[in-house]
Amino acid sequence: MNRQRPWIALACAGTCLALAACGGGTPDSAAAPSTPPTTGATSVADQPEAVHLLTSAVDRARQARSVHVVGDVPSGGDQMHLDIAGSLAGSNQKVSMRVQGKGTIEVLTIDGTHWVKAVDAQGAQQLGAPADAVGKSLLMPASAAAKYDALSLTALLSGMTAPAGLAWVTNADSVVDDVTEADRAAWRIRDRVGGQGEASTGEEGNDREVIVSADDEREMLKLTSPKDGTVTFSQWNGVAPFSSPPAAENATP
Repeated sequence: MNRQRPWIALACAGTCLALAACGGGTPDSAAAPSTPPTTGATSVADQPEAVHLLTSAVDRARQARSVHVVGDVPSGGDQMHLDIAGSLAGSNQKVSMRVQGKGTIEVLTIDGTHWVKAVDAQGAQQLGAPADAVGKSLLMPASAAAKYDALSLTALLSGMTAPAGLAWVTNADSVVDDVTEADRAAWRIRDRVGGQGEASTGEEGNDREVIVSADDEREMLKLTSPKDGTVTFSQWNGVAPFSSPPAAENATP
């Protein structure tokens, strides 16, 4: 039973680092609504203002039922690949965390029950699990439920849309242009250099972007920051529910 502790500690610590790395925010006020474009080719007059565009995307994100988030973010001096999909409520989701040289672990949550899996030998070593536990799902005790309940997409999105991290998005200091992201027409909000109307080149660490779909859905598609990494979003309201691990896959504590 003692080896449950490192499994719990690493899973929770890794996700907390991911949440911190993806921290963001939205301005307190929104500009007046504008009509969204339906294609990538638009005129300047059709462009929504940066604050309104971001606020619309954040509002839609907070009202969503499910989403798939994939990102490469800094984590304790390492680079972590984070893949989390499921319901925003956290009642049905899968979290995968991979750190180069330290392996991959998964956390599956279904209706308050949590399983942790070492995907490879390095992951098992990091979790303090035996080699034969690779690919097996370890059922976490009820006493650990509160820790895993914090690993929700709601918590992740709240961290990304907190007031501090995206305060750089203002109508005066942001550039909005049309792009294609994941085969979808989209708006890209970029940082300016000193608010002088020139898009950032990243030379001073200001190469930050938010990409939002250009259709009526106003879905957030991507967040990029030189400091915090890149996170992409897909399957808004379209993630299929996960099932409990089959009995043959379960590990014995």
